[in-house]
Amino acid sequence: KAAADEAKRIAAEKAAADEALRIAAEKAAKEEVSRVAAEKTAADEARRIAAEKAAAEEALRIAAEKAANEEASRIAAEKAAADEAKRIAAENAAAEEALRIAAEKASEEEAIRV
Repeated sequence: KAAADEAKRIAAEKAAADEALRIAAEKAAKEEVSRVAAEKTAADEARRIAAEKAAAEEALRIAAEKAANEEASRIAAEKAAADEAKRIAAENAAAEEALRIAAEKASEEEAIRV
């Protein structure tokens, strides 16, 4: 009977140890699932942040391009205005020269008549 009781006690201890192992294995598996999920969440967040950064950089690049285009347009408009002013000044100078020549001619004709 003592041997049977000892065998029962050993069997009970083994069953308890097996249950403890099973519980520990389940806990480890749950922790691994949680760790993997946390890693995935962190990776997703890193991808989201990288995408936001890329979008912000693209927006900055587009804004810089737009500003450069506007500056180029402004410079071209200023040059066109300066060119137009030069053309008008040249026309005015030519007209003044023509008037001066006409006045000289009229003066010479008046002198000849007198």
